Amino acid sequence: MRSEPVRRRAMPKYLQVADDVLGQIRSGALRPGRQVPSESELMARCGVSVGTVRKAMAEIRTSGLVETLHGKGSYVVAPPPVRRKSSDRFRRSHWTGGEDTHLGVAVKVSVLYVGPAAAPPGIADRLGVAPGARVLARRRLSFSDGTPAEESTSYLPWGLTEEIPELLAENPGPGGIYARLEDRGHELAEFVETVRARPGHSYT
Repeated sequence: MRSEPVRRRAMPKYLQVADDVLGQIRSGALRPGRQVPSESELMARCGVSVGTVRKAMAEIRTSGLVETLHGKGSYVVAPPPVRRKSSDRFRRSHWTGGEDTHLGVAVKVSVLYVGPAAAPPGIADRLGVAPGARVLARRRLSFSDGTPAEESTSYLPWGLTEEIPELLAENPGPGGIYARLEDRGHELAEFVETVRARPGHSYT
């Protein structure tokens, strides 16, 4: 098996330049909204010709991670949002593979918090409890191909934790909390997801 330095030396120069820039984007060194180094900067830094840099930029643009604006330069763009169809992603046939594996992207979920919380007014109304009542909150951060894509919070009546103690586990098992609810006879007839977008980091 070739080592990384040997593999890179075997690559054409323009692919080496493209690989360097894409590596910075994927590592977060170049974040969405930031300008990609100009042709002259890449020529000086990589010791290549303008033709090589332009071939590299053409390769970079095919990744979908960079957008070139005429007269303004090339900028890193945010990755496309994770598209999810609620009626499909909770199907029992997906329980063994994770809720987003069928979307064709690598999804990792990090559990931020599982435990009691005071029910916010809107949540309290949906759960049929008083505002501030004790409920179970499950906060998670989802990564799509290594990029943070969504922070989500699920709320459940606290009484269910006595009936279904698995709801308090970080990993409640195949199919997650929805599967555990159905295991105990709580049929899930409809899913309504409320999604809010908020600004991320500021770029100057």
